[in-house]
Amino acid sequence: MRATAPSPSTAPPTARRPRLTAVCISDTHGLYQEPGLIRVPRGDMLLFPGDVEVGTAAEGLSFSRWLAGLPVEGPRVLTWGNMDTGTPASLPQMGYRIFASPFTPRFAGAYQLDLDREASFAYWSALLPPNADVDIILTHGPPYGIADKTGGRHRGDVGLLRAVQVSSLSVCVPVSA
Repeated sequence: MRATAPSPSTAPPTARRPRLTAVCISDTHGLYQEPGLIRVPRGDMLLFPGDVEVGTAAEGLSFSRWLAGLPVEGPRVLTWGNMDTGTPASLPQMGYRIFASPFTPRFAGAYQLDLDREASFAYWSALLPPNADVDIILTHGPPYGIADKTGGRHRGDVGLLRAVQVSSLSVCVPVSA
């Protein structure tokens, strides 16, 4: 569960961030194999915050081919979900600094953070300190209170919410709740 926090950038924000159309899809759970089921619009960058559910090498190859065939001109940025395998990462793409993490509060599947409120604050603030200079946070689970209701309960992460609130990010892309 170790990851490195993004480091501050020396480039001015406007110099490194071109205007872009980001396409976000997630939670395909193997359904990308059904022709015409998932319609993906044109874009400059694909953001995929998890739940591919690839179990074999053949499924992995099939998913890679599907990704390559999407109408997206630039990079495809993926993190894993609670039904996948992966680790947090920080990477630059097209001048944007992106932090990606599969971790979510305990719900179902893998990558479950079973943390109390203070431990959650500590966990996310270590990964995303206020000076992290992140433009996009790509997480499988949402911050607390932001599109996170399932079964009438908020399922989002309070520590991630605080990290988002104190960051200088341009966008946060959570999906699974």
